[in-house]
Amino acid sequence: FTGKVPIERIPEFMAEADVVLGIFGNTHKTRRVIPNKVYEAMAMGKAIITSDTPAMRELCNGNDVYMVQVANAESLARAIDELYDNPNTRRALEAASRTLFEARLKPQIIVSSIL
Repeated sequence: FTGKVPIERIPEFMAEADVVLGIFGNTHKTRRVIPNKVYEAMAMGKAIITSDTPAMRELCNGNDVYMVQVANAESLARAIDELYDNPNTRRALEAASRTLFEARLKPQIIVSSIL
């Protein structure tokens, strides 16, 4: 735990992380958003743990990120333990998150779908 980190240093911290944590609250917002840090972690090919929400299900197929129960600390703790104990699973999630980013989230793809 580092406390508040200046925004310009976040990529450095994320690059050093084995796992990036998404969003976990029990609010209407939690269910409808995907935080920027999740997109950034995908671009960096990081393993991601986040809440299982409609927004995440719309983006992911369930194999791209490790989804846990909303607002459930035990579910989050089990996910962290599992990725710590299973580096092969963590590496598979890293590859899957980057593949998802390349296939659906690169700026060129997003812009072309809008145009």
